[in-house]
Amino acid sequence: MNRVVTVLFSTKTKKEFKKVERDLLWYDSMLGKMKTFKGGYLEFEYGRDEDLVEAGHPFPYRMKPKVAAWFEPVEKKVDNKDDIVKWFDNYLNYNNSSVEMVGYVDGGIEFDVPDKEVDDFLYECERNSFRTRI
Repeated sequence: MNRVVTVLFSTKTKKEFKKVERDLLWYDSMLGKMKTFKGGYLEFEYGRDEDLVEAGHPFPYRMKPKVAAWFEPVEKKVDNKDDIVKWFDNYLNYNNSSVEMVGYVDGGIEFDVPDKEVDDFLYECERNSFRTRI
């Protein structure tokens, strides 16, 4: 006789970083123009400005804007479905087992476990921090 054991999914929040792309405006007071850039934020570095050379300024060196990347943390919910499937493949490879995956249900994966293997199967689930329901 067999029992159906459901290994339940666990959800966690994982922090990922997303690149920020926004419109950046900078008013060039020497040339009297508004300049637009795309990116995270503006950094400034001292150097020769070719726009000032073209305009004929006698001192073409100044602080120039440079676009820098900005990453914002975003929390994303992930479950351990792939971990359970990978664990089950290893379980079948390393144990002489006749456990079968029945299918996916809402919130978990069902396994058809023979009575003589239930204790071993549940022990391995507990060892891998998987929640189970019989």
